[in-house]
Amino acid sequence: MPNGVVVVKLSKKSVFLIIYVFNQVHHDRLEKWARTSRMVVMTTLEVANDFYKAQTNSKVLSPSLVSFLKQSPVRDWVGESLQRGAGLELGCGPYSLFEIREELFGAKLCRGLYACDISDVAIDQAPEETEVEYFTHNILEELPEKYQVIIDGHCLHTLASLPELYFALGLIHKSMEEGGYFIGEVMMSHKNMSFEPHYDYIENERVLYRYGSPHRMIMTSREWEDLFVTSGFKIEYFMCQSSIKFIPSTDRTEALVSDPECLRFVLKKEVSP
Repeated sequence: MPNGVVVVKLSKKSVFLIIYVFNQVHHDRLEKWARTSRMVVMTTLEVANDFYKAQTNSKVLSPSLVSFLKQSPVRDWVGESLQRGAGLELGCGPYSLFEIREELFGAKLCRGLYACDISDVAIDQAPEETEVEYFTHNILEELPEKYQVIIDGHCLHTLASLPELYFALGLIHKSMEEGGYFIGEVMMSHKNMSFEPHYDYIENERVLYRYGSPHRMIMTSREWEDLFVTSGFKIEYFMCQSSIKFIPSTDRTEALVSDPECLRFVLKKEVSP
């Protein structure tokens, strides 16, 4: 026997006790995460509903996301994919990017266009005469169909913890057709970030809190990359845009140098061998 190695012989009763304690601790942690997630979802829903109630123009689209989707080869990937299957926008607000699909992707005929948001206020404001089907949906719940293209309308970074991100990405991956694309932009951290007094960024959690409630996930580019790969995606496009700033505050409209930067991505669900 190697020096320094101690062998402890446990009775069956001790082994079962250890397994029970481990399972109980694990169960308690999951329960705590589930309770926290439910509270965060309610907070997110309240903030989203208040935001859309205050909006005067329901047809506002993100300029950075629009410019990203117009770029080649992203434009071609989405346009071709929409000819093969359905498309979905997560976090669409009251006006989906698919409403201007011909301008973005040159796609006229599509096999189903869907857009969802957690806010029922946003969905109630959506166009009535449209080919896009709007519905309310929580990103932490399973989607009703499979999609060839899923666009993140700045929804992913609104989740409040790493477990939630893993869980949501797993559901997104499951809801994609093989060979399909997941496309979006997320907040990326940098060393010169700073926030208003009522915002608090906890660096070891990568969470930005607003009045004590989780508000945004802001991670480094490497952390986002690891998250995407471990969730089963193949990275087709991954670009840090330090010149584009995300405004994390709902209290202003002008970007600051200290705001989080933009990370653009295109992920693919690979075809099974």
